[in-house]
Amino acid sequence: IRHERPALEVLVTTATPAASRLIAQRLGNAVLHIYAPWDLPWIVRRFLDHFRPCVAIVMETELWPNQVAACAARGIPLLVANARLSAWSAERYANFGAFARTMMASLTRVAAQTDADAARFRALGVPAANVVITGSMKWDAEPSAPARERAGALRARWSEGGERPVWIVASTHPGED
Repeated sequence: IRHERPALEVLVTTATPAASRLIAQRLGNAVLHIYAPWDLPWIVRRFLDHFRPCVAIVMETELWPNQVAACAARGIPLLVANARLSAWSAERYANFGAFARTMMASLTRVAAQTDADAARFRALGVPAANVVITGSMKWDAEPSAPARERAGALRARWSEGGERPVWIVASTHPGED
């Protein structure tokens, strides 16, 4: 977003101290960062009134009913990037019937990781035209040539010439492991 629209101010919200530190470390002052507002109607209203976003992008499954409703009421497009929805979560949403369908129908765009995720979002009420399948931002990204070279060197060093599998525990940060 910063590359395509450099004049646009980007606000990133997080919910944990670890995520806050990560944003500070990786993005520094290039974005505005605060903790996400609690999903209570008056808090969400004050948050949106203060920041007045032109678009809201939530990641994966961070759907909060009051945030979705408040964005819809204000005409703020709400996109779900890297969207995933397990069968178990879809079943739980379905238990809320019309409430969940109304919330899902309010989503402007869902960029689903898989066909199955897309189908679950559509079944819960996201209009089919609003759902696209984009793959996983984490797993489908093509590593750079230098990263592939470093990975090959590590594999050779750690796995007896590259013949044995290497098990990697990733996406952890100090204190989370």
